[in-house]
Amino acid sequence: MKVSETIFLCGFIQQIETNDAFKSLAIIEAVKTGGIKVIELMWNRDTTCDVLNRIKNEYPDLTIGVGNLHSLEECTKAIESGAQFILIDKIDKEILEFCQKHDVLMIPQCDSIADVIAAKKENLVVANYVCQEKYDNLFYLRQLAALFTDMKFIVSLGAESENISSFLSAPFVNAVCGSWTYSREDIENENWNKIIIKCEDTITSVMGFEMYHLGINMESAVQACHLCDEMHEAFRFKLRDNGPSSRFAGNNVEVMKKIYRGEKGHFAIRTNNVDRAIAYLMERGYQMDMDTAYYADGRIYTVYLKDEYSFGGFAVHLLQKTF
Repeated sequence: MKVSETIFLCGFIQQIETNDAFKSLAIIEAVKTGGIKVIELMWNRDTTCDVLNRIKNEYPDLTIGVGNLHSLEECTKAIESGAQFILIDKIDKEILEFCQKHDVLMIPQCDSIADVIAAKKENLVVANYVCQEKYDNLFYLRQLAALFTDMKFIVSLGAESENISSFLSAPFVNAVCGSWTYSREDIENENWNKIIIKCEDTITSVMGFEMYHLGINMESAVQACHLCDEMHEAFRFKLRDNGPSSRFAGNNVEVMKKIYRGEKGHFAIRTNNVDRAIAYLMERGYQMDMDTAYYADGRIYTVYLKDEYSFGGFAVHLLQKTF
């Protein structure tokens, strides 16, 4: 699997300072336990290479990159020590050639149209966007993406985690990165369990799973319409016909016009990115019925889990959140 795909499927890159090699490794252990598999080490000339070498031997299943690099010498040391991707503040052709030679993903910082044009000239398709305070970053990033439709962005959120879902539901965002899962106080007090919980919560935010609608099986269109009419009469739910398959009472109740999936019906689970959610669920043993997949704008919009995975008699399908 390509590093860029691994980053996309994880959805979050954990940034870690490497001023203290021992503490950096302790943080990495906690982060890995919390379910995060992609890490960006912030470059420190005295410790980063040592940490990289240790990770390569002790955590071979992690995907490790290095950020805050500014020279070919630093990039060379990082890559020779095991970095699989690097983040740099501007495109450097010597660094790019070295990365390509060693099959390492180079991710340049692109905060302007000129930056993206420079990246496109080098046939790069993944860039880093660093959020600015008191700025509508998502709006601006959307404008960049509209101009360069095949460019994907990794968004640096710093210590703020509030906008994860907003960014990750965007089709042009591959992942977000940040450092909010631990604090200086957590490290000083060796509060590793707190870090693990924050990482688990971050993965939950990355996936963004939420109940969206309930599907109720009825035997005929007449019965479906009758049930919807009853719900409208009682609760004033607005009615919307969904063609030959179903009828909606409000936004959150779908009444099927025939017996469909699930003994009792189905429910739809919205997620920030269906492709990422599929990988997440499959890693946990679930399988998808890809014959039910519906595609829109180059990605899966909805797909059912296979019939054997029901919840209380209800089948489940994933649904892409609207951006």
